[in-house]
Amino acid sequence: MGEYLGAVPYVAYCIAFMVLPALYLVVASFADKDGHFTVDNWGIVGRPLYLRSLQNSLLLALSTAFSGMILGTLVAFPLARLPDGPLRKGFITLANVTANFHGIPLAFAFVATLGSTGMVTLALRALGIGLYPTFSLYSWVGLTLAYLYFHVPLMTLLILPALRGLRQEWLEAARTLGASNLQFWRYVGLPVLTPALVAGFVLLFASSMGAFATAYGLTQGSQNLLPIQIAVQISGEVVFDPGGANALGTFMVLVMSICLLLYRAMTQRLSRWVG
Repeated sequence: MGEYLGAVPYVAYCIAFMVLPALYLVVASFADKDGHFTVDNWGIVGRPLYLRSLQNSLLLALSTAFSGMILGTLVAFPLARLPDGPLRKGFITLANVTANFHGIPLAFAFVATLGSTGMVTLALRALGIGLYPTFSLYSWVGLTLAYLYFHVPLMTLLILPALRGLRQEWLEAARTLGASNLQFWRYVGLPVLTPALVAGFVLLFASSMGAFATAYGLTQGSQNLLPIQIAVQISGEVVFDPGGANALGTFMVLVMSICLLLYRAMTQRLSRWVG
C-alpha cells in the first residue's frame, strides 16, 4: 500500500482541478437558473451561429493539426539522426520551450513581431515590402501561423521516439532483399510510424480545438470559434447565457475525451513497436 502514497497528491490534484470541474460542467449543462433539470440549454448547439463556430474550430483544428504533423515530422527526421550530445540536447530543449509557449504571451509576441506595427513589418516596410493588407496577422492565416508555432515543436517531440525506434537493421535487411527506399517506407517505415503520427495528430487537434487565449489575444474575438463563443456566453458583454456556455463546454469535453481515448490507443500501440 505504501508504494501508492506518492501518487496521492497527483490524484488529489487531478480530482480537484480536472474531474470535479468536468462533472460540474456536465451537471450544470442540464440545469436552469433555478437549478432544475432541463435540456433547453442544449438547444444552443443547433443554432446557426454556434454551428458555424463549431465548423470553424474543426476546420482550424484539422488544418493546423495536419500541417503541424507534417512539418514536425520533417523537422524530427534530421534530429533523430543526430548522435547524442550537446547539439541534439540543445535542439530538444529549444523544442520543449517553444512547444509550451502559447496563450497570451505568444499572441503578444506575434503582434510585436508581425503585427501592423510589428518589428518585422516595419523593417520590411522600410525596404519597400508591405505585408499589409495582403497579409494580416489578425486573420485566419495569422491564427494558423500562431498555432503552428507551438504545434511543430510539439509534434517533433512526439514523433522523435518513434523515429529513433526505426532500426537501421530493418532498412539494411530490406535492401538485402531487394527493396527500394520507397518500398521500405511503404511497407515497414510508415506502418511503424502510423500510431505515432495518428497520436500526434489527435493531440494537436485537441490542442487547437480547446485553445482560447491565443485565439482571443491575437484576434480579439473577431474570429467565430467555439472557445470564443463559450467565453462570450459567460462574459455578459452582449449576451449572458451560462447554461448555454455549460452545454457548449460539455460538448468540448466530449470532443477532448474522444481525442484522449484515441491518443491513448495509439500510444499503447506505439509502445509495443518501440519497446
